[in-house]
Amino acid sequence: MKKLLFIFSLVYGLTLMMQCAGTGGGSISMEPPEEGQSVVVGAVLVENDGFENYYRPIKSDIYVLLASKSTVDGEEQTEGYRLKTNDDGYFILQNVPPGAYVVKGIEFYVGVGQTMRVTSEWEAGRKYFRLSNEELNYFVRDWPEEQESKVIDLGINYFLLDRAPRIANFNVFQALNEQELYLDQSYTMPSPAEYFEKNFPESGWFK
Repeated sequence: MKKLLFIFSLVYGLTLMMQCAGTGGGSISMEPPEEGQSVVVGAVLVENDGFENYYRPIKSDIYVLLASKSTVDGEEQTEGYRLKTNDDGYFILQNVPPGAYVVKGIEFYVGVGQTMRVTSEWEAGRKYFRLSNEELNYFVRDWPEEQESKVIDLGINYFLLDRAPRIANFNVFQALNEQELYLDQSYTMPSPAEYFEKNFPESGWFK
């Protein structure tokens, strides 16, 4: 455990990869797939229910902290990545080893200059998210099983921020089809894999 924490402490100080994307993936630079590597895709949707008197969804320009664990040449490796969602709320990480990928936390802005940091912790075997006043880290206590697939889809990660403020709800959706969550607004968001396949039909990742 101490060794794992030390590795993540080293990784935390490094921005290993950041990708900024525009609406419809217009400014995303798709890379050709490398042999044995994977692409990780996901999305984030935050509903602000009254904090700073804002009642609106947030999807764009959200920083996403991903932690990964993979086995390369028989050795376990852990990494941390800091990504950014595009205008539609999606993010992508290309040419990384297949393995376990976890949304460890997010950072986003509310109003003018108000930065909200959300981190995940584990209690009694259950993962939960909370607001944090400290810099976020990449430490993961309970890892999911490693995936060997070419496309690793992390789904649509939904956070509800209430006026307290606190993270009042968290869920992961495969897709949203005219679905109303907490605010009086419906959302249609395809699964991350479908989103990138539609916007980049010629990409080798989705063939």
